[in-house]
Amino acid sequence: MYKLYTLDNKFIEETFCIPSSFMGIFVNRYGDKAWYIDRKYHRLDGPAIEWNSGSKEWFSYNKRHRIDGPAVESYDGTKEWWVDGERITELEHKLLSDMMKLKGLL
Repeated sequence: MYKLYTLDNKFIEETFCIPSSFMGIFVNRYGDKAWYIDRKYHRLDGPAIEWNSGSKEWFSYNKRHRIDGPAVESYDGTKEWWVDGERITELEHKLLSDMMKLKGLL
């Protein structure tokens, strides 16, 4: 059983499946949370998935993506950097982020 919420965190319903055009927050019975737009993981102001273990994952339209930090922060402290669904090194991420800051994009 899943609980569905609007993007502003208002309860919608309990269900056994996620509607195909769902836009909002999905919470499973373990307390894991996922933000969706059209059944794609997506969130601009935070991680799109928050696991009850404490791990967090950032997505943009179903692609792991984060410019201002690691796109995966695991409960054990490990981190992964991703941009547009491509995994990159921490150094590559820093260079990209610095370049965007210089261009005024961040």
